[in-house]
Amino acid sequence: MSAVSASQYLNHAYLVLFPPILAVLSGEFEVGLAALGVALGVQGATNTAFQLPFGRLADRYDRTLAFGLSSVVRAVGVLAAAAAPTYEWLLVAQAVIGIGVAGHHPAHYPLISDSTPDDLMGRAYSLYGFGGRSASRRRRCSSRASSPRATPGASASASSAPAASSPPRTSRGCSPPASTAR
Repeated sequence: MSAVSASQYLNHAYLVLFPPILAVLSGEFEVGLAALGVALGVQGATNTAFQLPFGRLADRYDRTLAFGLSSVVRAVGVLAAAAAPTYEWLLVAQAVIGIGVAGHHPAHYPLISDSTPDDLMGRAYSLYGFGGRSASRRRRCSSRASSPRATPGASASASSAPAASSPPRTSRGCSPPASTAR
């Protein structure tokens, strides 16, 4: 169960940590944000295309094989994205990530069902979901702290965000950025 929940965390962590660095990638690869949106779309399209094949692998052959294969392919894709020298290589890496992420749910849900007694099923799925939600939550709070509004002297024209004098957003329990805390 812990490996499945950790995999859920890693899948969601990557999916939510990529968007905050789009501006950096735009400058590094000298492409617009729309082109990086295409890269995210490539990941989504390959993810969608490979869901059924991974589901078939998990149902017909071996769920742990589908789980392991998807985890390895996802890791290779993330490493390739991190090392991508050009935008084109980033597109290839995003496709590989999409393939790896595609095996995530088709393997995880049956593994949890197979290994959990019926009277603990709700608790098991709650722990599984917590893995993904905690990754999503971590990104929201950390990207908020690194936003242009949190940087003293940040230019309002640098982004479409409200001026730096706006009160910090602290919804959902995130702490205000250190520079604006009282």
